Amino acid sequence: TGITSLTNSRAVGAATVSVADGVAVTLSGNALATGIQTVNYAAAATSGSLTLNNVNTNTGVAVVETGAALVTLNLATAGTASSIGTLTTGATTTTLNITGATNLTVIDALATTVTKVNATAFTGKLSVVTGDTAAGTLAAPGLTVIGGTGDDTLNITASGTADFTSVTAGLGNDTVLVSAAQIAADAGDILNGGTGTDTL
Repeated sequence: TGITSLTNSRAVGAATVSVADGVAVTLSGNALATGIQTVNYAAAATSGSLTLNNVNTNTGVAVVETGAALVTLNLATAGTASSIGTLTTGATTTTLNITGATNLTVIDALATTVTKVNATAFTGKLSVVTGDTAAGTLAAPGLTVIGGTGDDTLNITASGTADFTSVTAGLGNDTVLVSAAQIAADAGDILNGGTGTDTL
């Protein structure tokens, strides 16, 4: 049946793994926060599975996903919380699905091509900064963010005042970061705080 999963554990410095279509990758306990961690998915793969366990990189230091046709990155957490400086995704990747129970922080802004962050099934605390995506329309927002059941921090301040954005914070006591200009100008945006005591 071949290889179905691969784990890169305790990498010292920069590390790169390349996998065939359908192979799930786990990064676990990297030793240096200054080392870039790269996962190369097969050129034909349209989705990839990546699990982070105690992966920590400094701001500006990336966990990199590459894949010539990768549209969806299924990102999970396990074990101990992870905090990564930059999540660098391929040019074709538009959707980030986040699952798991341990906390995840992405310090730097996501790529502007990532137009949907879906953490509906995530039960840990999520902290994420979105990029300045295309404007979109009221019927088809340029950016959609869905939080999970934890106390999430969702930063959408990079979106322009003419952009259409849709944020559903979900359960938990969430924080949604927006700019004053967005509040004044973005009458077409959707913000659903969900259950819990939320902060805007």
